[in-house]
Formats: sequence, structure tokens, C-alpha cells
Amino acid sequence: MNELNSAAWANDHRKKLRSADEAAELVTSGAMVYVNGGPGFPCDVVEAVTRRATDLDGVRIGLPMRRASRELDPDFMDGQYAGHLFHVSDFSFDPVIRQAINEGRASYRPNIPTETARFYPEDIDVLVLAASPMDRHGYFSLGAFGGWGIDFVPRARHVVLEVNEHQPRIHGNCWLHVSQVDSVVEADYPLTAQSHSSSGHEIQVSDVERAIASHIIDLIDDHSTLQFGGGILPQVVGEMLIDSGRRHLGVHSEALSDWVVDLVEHGVVDNGSKTRHRGKTVFAVALGTPRLYDYIAENPGVEIHSIAYMNDPCLNQQNHQQVSINATLAVDLMGQCSSETLGTRHYSGTGGQWEFNRAGYLSGGKGIMAMPSTARGGAVSRITPWLPEGSAVSITRNDVDYVVTEYGAVRLKGLDLRARAQALIGIAHPDFREELAKAAHHGGLG
Repeated sequence: MNELNSAAWANDHRKKLRSADEAAELVTSGAMVYVNGGPGFPCDVVEAVTRRATDLDGVRIGLPMRRASRELDPDFMDGQYAGHLFHVSDFSFDPVIRQAINEGRASYRPNIPTETARFYPEDIDVLVLAASPMDRHGYFSLGAFGGWGIDFVPRARHVVLEVNEHQPRIHGNCWLHVSQVDSVVEADYPLTAQSHSSSGHEIQVSDVERAIASHIIDLIDDHSTLQFGGGILPQVVGEMLIDSGRRHLGVHSEALSDWVVDLVEHGVVDNGSKTRHRGKTVFAVALGTPRLYDYIAENPGVEIHSIAYMNDPCLNQQNHQQVSINATLAVDLMGQCSSETLGTRHYSGTGGQWEFNRAGYLSGGKGIMAMPSTARGGAVSRITPWLPEGSAVSITRNDVDYVVTEYGAVRLKGLDLRARAQALIGIAHPDFREELAKAAHHGGLG
């Protein structure tokens, strides 16, 4: 029976094989297309859609992030396709997406990952996801970014898989059976190393970032369950945890990067104290180097789950001492954190920082928001009397727990407004403390 089933699935697979250009013909004018991002970005199919873009009008392409594994040629974000292709980003802004938004060729959809597919405003005509090759049971693993894409499958009229042997096959629940798929496109390109920086380029770690990481490590107790957000800081914290003496840590994180491999190999993470998924590292998306993708592939100690499940604060508050570590752009003296905008100018999405921040303190752990104390080479303070006009408040003053800069860490949870202002002034850059104190006094906070 198993052999007969395997033959049936293989026959079904053959019938659904298409070239990238054939799959692109599913996209018609006015269509809603959704593609996965990062190492799960389906390069071949997106290039094929772009090649026929000038024959299309009003096609909307949704995606979590870009960060494709190779340079796209043609590039669907190029300005020449304005009016033909319009982009909506759900997760974060890469530089090309920021430029497209400024030029009116793209937009950002505010959301939290637990709800991102559930509240998608319309059904999806064509969903394109990356996947590893089909196994003998007829299943495809959705690879390194599968936790994001799996939630959109019920909303899609047509599901296209771009199958790439370089995609890791990962334990967990991010699988699709060949019977759930309309088209299969075979691709062959490596998953290249992904940058940790928001600019898309690797950056040197500064003394400021190391100081911030040191303060964060002081807040991590043995047996804690870790969640790291994006950016360079999680990698720095991971590297410094190796020699910190911390032990028996667990990982329940929206995103994984190379830090997890280092922490497991050095015995810092063993997942032995977790209350959920004990003994396993669990995540929704991975963004790193081939070393990371090799580590998560077919590893019984690693599982990928849908982002709606991974980020659910109602579930994650059940984790043992969940410690959430995320970056923000600015904090005002009331404790409001702005992680998405620089005033009225959009910079990034939030990812799961609100969800994990809340789960952190509710679990008996900690919700940590971190940032350097200044920006623009020290010219401006990131701790401000009030957030600039037009700023998006990503973590409200009611939700904020810990704030960390290179000058220390303060817990704001439970403090009144005057006490919060004084605590935050104490971790601001010394050059701005007097100015902040005066502003606090005039604003009734000092």
C-alpha cells in the first residue's frame, strides 16, 4: 500500500510540474499575489511574473520581507513597473521597499504576526511559497521561512510551490501535501548568507552594542526561555552568552539566526527547562547563513511552527520565564516605544515584539526593549520627552517592561510617570540628561 501511495503521489507531482513562466500565467491583471520572504522568497517565479509585468495592470504583491537569496533580474521592485505591480509589506522594510513606499509604489500593512493571515483583507489569487523536494509520502517542507507562509494557505485560490533542493527540510508542522498544491516549479539556487542589519549589509559591532548586550545578559537567569528579535543585537547577545556562565536556557523564538547554533554547541541552550516543547528549539522563520540552514535541517531537536502559533501571547505566557529581547528606535519619558517609524517616516515593521514582550512579563520572565542612547553620531537622544509627531507607538506605556541602553537597564512596569521619567533619564546619554530633566519638569513628569 505504501508503495502504491508513493507512486500515486509521484504521478500527481509530475502532473503539476510547471515552468516558472507557466506558473506566472496564473497571475492576471488585478490579481492579489502573495509570496514568502527571506530565504523563502521564490526567486524564479517572481522573476517570471516580472517579465510579463508590462502586460498586466494593478497586480498587488504582498510579502513579509524581501531579502531574496540572489539578485533578481528583472527586479519586481524596479520603478519601471509602477502601475503594473504594487507591493504591500507585512513584516519589515528593506531599503528598496522604503524607497518604493516613498515613491508611492508600495505600502505597509500594520499587523501582528499571530493575526497576519487571519485578518488579511482579501483572498489571495496566487500564493507562491518555497519548499524542499517532496518526500515519499507526498509532503513538501516549506523550508526556512515556512512558519510565515503556512498560515496563508487557507486564503489562497492557487498554491504554487517553488521547490529547491537547498531548502532545509524541517521537523514541525509547516508541511503541504502534493494534493494541496496546484503547481510545482523546480528551482536550483543556494540560500545565501543573510545580513543581520536592517540596511541589508553586515556592520561592525560597536562598543555601544556590546555594552547593551552586557546589560541584557544580566537580566537573563538560568533556565529562561529566549526570544530574540531582528537586527545585529541578538547575535551580539548570543555571542556574549557563551562566556556568561548561563546554562539550561531554552529557545521559543519567532526568528532564529546563527546565535542558536553557537548557544547549543557551547551547552548554553539545552531546552531542558521549558514547559512547552521541552527538549526542542522552536521557531517560525530562520534568517542566517548556510550553517544555520544546515543545523535546522532534519534535526529532531528543532521544530518550525506556524507564526500564528509561535507568537501567540496567550500560549507563550505559559513558557517558563520567557525573556523577550527586541530593538526599538526611540522611547519617550512615559515609556512609549516607537519601533516602526522615525516621526512620520516608516522604517520597519514590528514583527512579534509586542506579542513576545507581553508574554515575557506575564510568564514571570521579562520583556526587554533595547536601543543605543543616541542616533546620528550622538547628535540626538533616542530617549525623548515626547515621541516625534507622527510616530507609531509599537509598545505602549501600559505594556513596556524593561528598557536597556548602553548606560543600563530599568524596569518601568508598575512605575508612575514621574518615576519612569527619572529612570529613563538615568540611562540616557549624559549629554542629554539635563535637557531631559528640564523637559520632564515642564511636562509635569519631574
